[in-house]
This record gives sequence, structure tokens and C-alpha cells, in this order.
Amino acid sequence: MELPEPKALEDEEFTDEKLEAEVKDVAGSISSEILEKIKHSVYDHANGAFQSDDITIIVIKVL
Repeated sequence: MELPEPKALEDEEFTDEKLEAEVKDVAGSISSEILEKIKHSVYDHANGAFQSDDITIIVIKVL
């Protein structure tokens, strides 16, 4: 898992641990719900802070 780049206004990164916790929260959900949960969590974390790069999220479920 990797998505540590999004930063909050306080320059705090979105950590691997935070991403893992978000994914565990919705592990039984369909891919689109997992994507929405991660996306909303990242946007909430950034709290309007400018992101110097794009953010790409890919959800792959293994059955």
C-alpha cells in the first residue's frame, strides 16, 4: 500500500498506517465503496491543502 503523499495544511502526510486502517474498515465492501472511502479520507485529511502532485488510487479486489 502506498499513498503517503497527500499532505494536510500542517504538512502532515497521509501515512501507510492511516491508509491500512481505512482499507480494513471497508475490506468486505465492493471496490467502488472502498475507493470512495479512501478518496473521502484523503480529501478530509488534506483539508484544502494544495497538493503538488496528482493522486491516483487503484482498488483491486482478490476473490
